[in-house]
Amino acid sequence: MAPEAAQSDIFPEYVEGMELLLSLKDVGSSSTDRTSIACKIVKAYRPFTMSPVLLVSISLENGFPLPSTAILKLYDRRCFTNIRTDFDEGKPWSLDKEQEYRQYLNDVSTGSAALGDFNSPTFFWDKEVSDGEFEAYLCHVAQRTFDAERAAYARLHELQGRMVPTLYGDIEYEHVNAGARGDGAPVTDVVSGLLLEYVSALSLRQLVATWTLRDPPLPNAVLAALCNEAVRVVDRISDFEVLNEDVRVDNFLVRQEFLAPASRDGGAPSVDGAVVLIDLGQCRLRREDESEEEWIQAKWSQDETGAIGFVLLGLVRQFVGEDKKAPSVKDYLNGIDVSKVTSGLWDPAKQWNRLHGDGKSSTGGAYHIETMLGSDGVYKAKVVGPGGSTAVSASWPAGTKPPSSVSQVIAALKANA
Repeated sequence: MAPEAAQSDIFPEYVEGMELLLSLKDVGSSSTDRTSIACKIVKAYRPFTMSPVLLVSISLENGFPLPSTAILKLYDRRCFTNIRTDFDEGKPWSLDKEQEYRQYLNDVSTGSAALGDFNSPTFFWDKEVSDGEFEAYLCHVAQRTFDAERAAYARLHELQGRMVPTLYGDIEYEHVNAGARGDGAPVTDVVSGLLLEYVSALSLRQLVATWTLRDPPLPNAVLAALCNEAVRVVDRISDFEVLNEDVRVDNFLVRQEFLAPASRDGGAPSVDGAVVLIDLGQCRLRREDESEEEWIQAKWSQDETGAIGFVLLGLVRQFVGEDKKAPSVKDYLNGIDVSKVTSGLWDPAKQWNRLHGDGKSSTGGAYHIETMLGSDGVYKAKVVGPGGSTAVSASWPAGTKPPSSVSQVIAALKANA
């Protein structure tokens, strides 16, 4: 049986045409009051790998200020297919598993079983995990993911509606598990969720894969600008001390209105607000006790811009082809007019400091230079290429004399190119 069909059979409440009654808390209100809203599922984005994502039409009869169409994202442990595949041989949720889960919760409440250490990285290797305990683990992950995504949207409030979707509020959905207890009694579960802006868009992966098939075609300069905009979105989100541990091309959407030929007048493509990042459940905020050195190391290790840049570069080469006239990094470094570089080299207040004016070389603006003075005393410089990838880098260990001019930085980068 196909995963889509199997999920439709198991979760009939999440199929097209079904109506759901939700309890909504307005994200902009300090009140704990909730508003009941009704919605109808227009499309279910199957298969559900983690949270069910549903396109819904909203009944506006209660006068609550909402759009008529939105995305409903539910954190329902029953649908966490990816984790079930990784740790339970892909076995789907079942009524038997649900009954074991209820028994496990009862055993924990009476003290006959210990609550699992679900945050332990070795949880699945420390002991044999029962079906009931596994469902409790999934419940823990669902709540943790919901909390993380809601916190990320709150931190990125300034970017909502542009670089990330608008969050209208968090919701609660009650569903009844008939026969969930061993005695056959039903149980009502409350599923947390988010109500988000619906973005009419293509994923960035889809766009690149079908770029040469577009009719009428768009200039390749538009695609290049969109790829660079995706990297800019990642960098902008970093400004809010958010670390995204799941940067994937599939999580970037390109708004349809920016792909209309009528919006192109032959000039330089304007893509401000064109690229939207979704799925923030694997984001975390910088901890209050996290030092500057620890935060920089975490960001460096994750390499969010590289995660999107390298993949995009490979996709463009695969589906669009390489630009044979594209300058090499050495061409770029040789063409820089040092007199036009206006930024200082080492700014300890910034993670990475882009040197303004360094893209005005005779080879064009496909590259730029960034420098950093780490809290560990290490000076670093890199040339960032198309798609945000690092083309070449250089570093000067703590205790050594760093370059005092842009020319010296360029010379070091040339030596490594």
